[in-house]
Amino acid sequence: MQHIIEDTEKWIKSPAAEPFLLPPAVPSPESPGEIFGSAVVEASLNLDPACILVLSPDGSLALDIWKYRPGVPIVCAVASPKAGRMLQVYGGVHPIVLDYKASGVNGTSGQLEAAKALARALHFCRAGDNVLAVTAGHESVATGDNSLPPNLGMHIHRIA
Repeated sequence: MQHIIEDTEKWIKSPAAEPFLLPPAVPSPESPGEIFGSAVVEASLNLDPACILVLSPDGSLALDIWKYRPGVPIVCAVASPKAGRMLQVYGGVHPIVLDYKASGVNGTSGQLEAAKALARALHFCRAGDNVLAVTAGHESVATGDNSLPPNLGMHIHRIA
């Protein structure tokens, strides 16, 4: 039996098997958010970060990324416990609730630093690791236009 398994594994890796193999089932992007999510996952494959750190007040941007199944954990900083509970259902998405008003953190850079510190404290990354940070200002209002949130960005950060 082991001989059959080894022969099959060799055959699958050979060029002769290509016409018989199905392409991986990857959903095609249907909205601007999903296109951005797909780009984030592609970047994570090339950059090999310890985690993807998402700043998204309601968590919708993390779900757009989750749809394309990155090989690293998605740590999503959300503004409310309700949004955090909603994200717990999705495997690979780890919500953290950051109360920006109570902590006195202002601006995206301050929120990002607070989220990086919390991700390090929760052992999603260590000193010297790269983290792919995805930021979104205010989520788009549900108007049906499938628009991206303003101030959308993707950056690589090294954890100090």
